Amino acid sequence: MGKPGFPMLPPGGRVWEGATLKQGDGETGFPHAPARGRVWTGKERAGMRELFRVVLLALAALTLGACGATTRPAAPATGPAGYANITVAELKARLDAREPLILLDVRSAEEYTQDGHIAGAMLIPLPELAQRMDELDSQRPVVCICRSGNRSRTACEQLARAGFSNPANVEGGMRAWAAAGYAMERP
Repeated sequence: MGKPGFPMLPPGGRVWEGATLKQGDGETGFPHAPARGRVWTGKERAGMRELFRVVLLALAALTLGACGATTRPAAPATGPAGYANITVAELKARLDAREPLILLDVRSAEEYTQDGHIAGAMLIPLPELAQRMDELDSQRPVVCICRSGNRSRTACEQLARAGFSNPANVEGGMRAWAAAGYAMERP
């Protein structure tokens, strides 16, 4: 007889698959064991694993669906302050198509020159943007970029509040641009 909470050992002292535990007056099986001490076959265990995997995938799909995730490319997401988020690939396509946009780099002058920049980008560091907005044509689309996408998001919010129609933030910024292997001008 085993102690409560310890496995019952068969003669020979080894635990076999499907062994039960004595707890008080009743018996309870291991979590992975079938009821009443029956041993699952390898095929049954594989079936249960597959069922578990399918249930997990279904839960993941439902969770992603509830969050609004899609498997197809979506239109640029509009931020809360009336700006769009675009990828570096979308920016590259717009530049290659020679779309008449203003590419606004809001990093510091040091970052712009030392780390490199996209050809044709206009530099207005974020701390100066509020005082220099009159340098921008509010009738042309403005795409903001920085090192990682944080300062450019702030710039887009400022531009939207100032009346610029739907500025765009480049997600991932110059880091993503460089990681994609796109051309940059360097000193």
